[in-house]
Amino acid sequence: MSKIKTIKHSVAFQQRPVTVAELYKKVTTGDTAFNSVFSTFAGLLQRINQEQEWSKNNHERCQQFMHCLLTGAGALDNIIIVPIDLVLQSLKLKMERLTDIPEDIWNATIDVIEKDETDGTEFYIIDGQNRLVNAIKGYYENEYALGNQQLLGIDNNNEEVIFNGKMYSELSKDCQEYIDNIELTVLVATKGDIDSFVVSLIAKNEGLPWTNWMKTMTKNWFSLYRNKLKDIANHPQVKETLNKISGQEYAYDKNGHDKFVSELLIWMEKKHQVSQDRHHDSYLEGHDSVKQSHYKLLQQYITEYNKGNRESKSFSNIVLRNYVMLRYAMEHRDEFPNVNIPSIRVNKVVEFVSLYKVYNKILKEDDMNYLPPVNGVNSNVKRPMYYIWACSEKGQDFLECRLNLLFKEFKKDQLQLEKDQIIKTVVDTLAMPSMEEVYRNNPNELSLGRKLNPSEIYSGKFDRGHKIAKNNGGSNDLSNLAPHEKGHNRSIKDTNII
Repeated sequence: MSKIKTIKHSVAFQQRPVTVAELYKKVTTGDTAFNSVFSTFAGLLQRINQEQEWSKNNHERCQQFMHCLLTGAGALDNIIIVPIDLVLQSLKLKMERLTDIPEDIWNATIDVIEKDETDGTEFYIIDGQNRLVNAIKGYYENEYALGNQQLLGIDNNNEEVIFNGKMYSELSKDCQEYIDNIELTVLVATKGDIDSFVVSLIAKNEGLPWTNWMKTMTKNWFSLYRNKLKDIANHPQVKETLNKISGQEYAYDKNGHDKFVSELLIWMEKKHQVSQDRHHDSYLEGHDSVKQSHYKLLQQYITEYNKGNRESKSFSNIVLRNYVMLRYAMEHRDEFPNVNIPSIRVNKVVEFVSLYKVYNKILKEDDMNYLPPVNGVNSNVKRPMYYIWACSEKGQDFLECRLNLLFKEFKKDQLQLEKDQIIKTVVDTLAMPSMEEVYRNNPNELSLGRKLNPSEIYSGKFDRGHKIAKNNGGSNDLSNLAPHEKGHNRSIKDTNII
C-alpha cells in the first residue's frame, strides 16, 4: 500500500447532479438585484464568454447544445464551479507568497471578490458559462427556439411530441417539465488553489484553439490592469468598433480586444508598440502602470472613431491605431519632439474622423510609396519615409513617420478646416516662466546638453528655448523649456530640438 497521502497543489472536486431548471435559477439575477449564485469574476475567471459566437446564425451553437442536452449527450461535458470562499482563501495565500506583486493589486482584487460575495455570489464558474448563460438561460428566456433537427418525445400514451423549432414558452407544460428535470453533472471544487484551477481549465481546453495571449490573460485573471482592459473593451461603442478590426489577432474570442487596448495604452506610456505578448507582463503583474487619465482618453478616442465610422464594415488595426496615436499626439504635443504637430483641436468629431480617413487613403495611394522600376522591372520595394513604409513596421521611427505624414496633410488644409469649423487652433495662453525657473527645472543647455553654472544664467548669453517650437505647437510649459544659447536659438527659428 502506497504511503503517499496526496499530491501537493492538487485539486479535488465533488460531483453534484443538478437539474436544468435549478441551473437556470443559479445563473439568473433575482429581483433583489443581487448577483446570481453562479457568477464570474467580472467575466474573467474562465474562457471568454463567446456571446457573439453562440448567438450568430440564429443561436446555432445554443441550439446544438440544447439538442445534445435533450438527447443525453449534454451530460458528457461537466460544468465546473469553485466556491467563492475557496477563491478568497487561495488568493490571500498567494498574496503572502508573491511579494513582488504590489500589495495594492492584491487588496483591490480581494475587495472585488468580497463585494461579489456580499452581493450574493456563492460560486464562480470556471468552465461552462457559455452553456449555462448563453444556451440554458437564453432558452428559458425565449431568446431563441430549438433547431429544426428532429427532436421527438414520447408521452405516457406512446404518442409523439415535437420539441424542435419551439421556444421554451411554446412547449406544453409536460415538455417544459421534462427539460426542467434533466440533470447535468456539476463539479464543485473542494480543494486546490486558484492557480491550480486556472491551469486545469487551460489543460482541459487544450483541444480548443488557445493562443499564448489567451493563456496569459487567463493566468492573470486577478490583475487590476486586466480589469481595466476589460472595462474599456466592454464599453458598447468601443466593442462595436473593435469588432470591425479585420484579422484573427484582435478577434473578440481570442481576447484580441484586450490585446489591442493594452498595446495602445503601453504606447501612450512608452511611445513604442509592443511586439510580443510577454511585453504586457509587467503591466499585468503590476510592476509597470498606466496613468489613470490614459484609460479615459483611449476610450474617448475609440468612441470618436466609432461615431465617424459607422458605415464601415471592417478596417485594419493600423487605421484605428493611427487615429488613436494622432489624437493623443494632438493633445500631448510636448511628448513628441520629433513630430511636427499643428496647434489644433477637434471641433466636429464626425467630420474630423471622416477627414482623417480621407488623408489616410490619399497617403496610401500616393504614387511615391514605392521605389521606381529598376532596369524596366517593376518593384514593390517600399520607399523609406513614405506612408506604406511607415505603416509596415512597429518601431518608433515608423510610428513617428506616420504621424508626421498625417499631420502634414492636416496642416496643408488648416485654414480651410478652421473656416469649416472642423478644427480650432489652440492658442498657448501659459505665461513664459522666468529664466531662473527654467534653469532650476533643467540646468542643461538645450543644443549642446552642457550643464550650466548658476552664474551663467545671468550672462545674457542664453534664451528660454523651446524644445518644440511655438509655431509647431510647443507650449510655454517648463517641461518644454531649457536654457538655449542665444545665437543658436534664434538661428534655428521653428526647428524642434530633441
